[in-house]
Amino acid sequence: MSKYKLTQFYQSLYPNGKCEKFCKRIFKVYDTDGSGKIDFVEYMLSISITASNDMKQKLSLAFKLFDKDNSGTIERQELVEVIQSIYDLTIHEKDFKRRIDVNEFVDEIMEKFDSDKNGHIETEEFLNGCIENPSLAELIIPY
Repeated sequence: MSKYKLTQFYQSLYPNGKCEKFCKRIFKVYDTDGSGKIDFVEYMLSISITASNDMKQKLSLAFKLFDKDNSGTIERQELVEVIQSIYDLTIHEKDFKRRIDVNEFVDEIMEKFDSDKNGHIETEEFLNGCIENPSLAELIIPY
């Protein structure tokens, strides 16, 4: 599957949303071999994880979505960019008016997830943060 086809798919799910930034990011996560296409194995793996009841696998995939530079940590700016892309995707959804500002939301995530207060969220902090704050996790994990 090409990035264009993935974008078309998301556009059909969210016809009033802006899906380009979100699709660019999710494509990079799913295209694990960096070939520029999501092949059958990559597609099946992504479906398997997102459809699974294994929360740790889902959270690990979500961590990769936010860790844009693959550093093993999530920086505040990475959170801002990915959450903004999710907001853009779902801009016309029924709960849009109730959303808080992206920066306020990221501040709340950093406060609750960055347990050692070093300015970034490591994998374990992300996993624990999502488990300990399921209402926040539901808002930031798109699967």
